[in-house]
Amino acid sequence: FWHHVRLRIRERMEYRGAFLLGLVAQGIGYAAELAVVWLLLHRFEAIDGWAWPEMALLYSLSVMTYAIGAAFTFSPMTELELLVQRGTLETVLVKPADPFWTLVAQRFNIGYLSHLILAGTVLAWAVTSAPIDWSPGTALFLVAAIVSGSLIQAAMLTLIGTWAFSHTRSGILFGLSGMSREFVRF
Repeated sequence: FWHHVRLRIRERMEYRGAFLLGLVAQGIGYAAELAVVWLLLHRFEAIDGWAWPEMALLYSLSVMTYAIGAAFTFSPMTELELLVQRGTLETVLVKPADPFWTLVAQRFNIGYLSHLILAGTVLAWAVTSAPIDWSPGTALFLVAAIVSGSLIQAAMLTLIGTWAFSHTRSGILFGLSGMSREFVRF
């Protein structure tokens, strides 16, 4: 698994400028969304009792869990449609490794690094600023929320991707998923 991930990272690093430009662009996009939330809360101070640090915590959890789950499953599941349509999925199925993990490793997306950097920075600030009574149990709950949220995001992307097995087309569902994720986030 990690061998394939290293190869994928080396592949992406062939064009470092494009990779870095993509990271910066994605970071700016998510930072702009966060700025919109900040502007709303700066104007109204709180929304139904939720202040800026609490909303920043929720936003960073949303972005972080998506980034972790999507780094492993978004690219393989969006490409699964083409593999099924072209009949090239057999190249994965005949390998002496689990097909799912082979796809995940071969198409691991390091591009979600910008999401993780932004979400991690905001999360670090939010956990110190939000009025939360921290204890070992609360910290463990935060870690469990990140892990379980990432698994849920990965499971949803996998569910959408596997739609290609029965209906040959699943691309439109990724667009709907993105729109619904943005709706839920706000």
